[in-house]
Amino acid sequence: MTFIHSRAREFANQLKAQIEHGHKPGDLLLPTAMLSKEHGVTLWTVRGALHLLSREGVIASYSNKGYYVMARDGKPLNPPVPLQRQIADDLRQKILNEDYEPQEKLPSLRELARTYRCSTAPVRGAFEILQDEKLLITVPQDGTYVNTSPDSSHEEGRS
Repeated sequence: MTFIHSRAREFANQLKAQIEHGHKPGDLLLPTAMLSKEHGVTLWTVRGALHLLSREGVIASYSNKGYYVMARDGKPLNPPVPLQRQIADDLRQKILNEDYEPQEKLPSLRELARTYRCSTAPVRGAFEILQDEKLLITVPQDGTYVNTSPDSSHEEGRS
């Protein structure tokens, strides 16, 4: 039998409430270190809370890539979408909706990492995805810009 400290139980209840009100099945939770920092609790408290929520079927671990929210009906989910793909999808939508206009410089990797509450690696991966799709152009020592003539395969997304 695993001993779970009362603070972990309290934090598990707090996380569960956040999950029920702000997450949908398949959403990835923040990494343990970020949860610890954001909520001012120890890593042991976070790990204990995640263990409890996992046992309750609220969350599940996915290939050591983090925890994701389970479906409320207990049905299996498709694997969660990698964070770099989620960021790429969001940025793509902003480009296609012209929230970012052609030739506009995007915020830096660090700024976007703060916005998406992650490290710079997933943002860099998202940039690479969008560069492959010809939506972004990176100018060394300058920044990343919206391409002025994006690939026509994305044109049907514009309305």
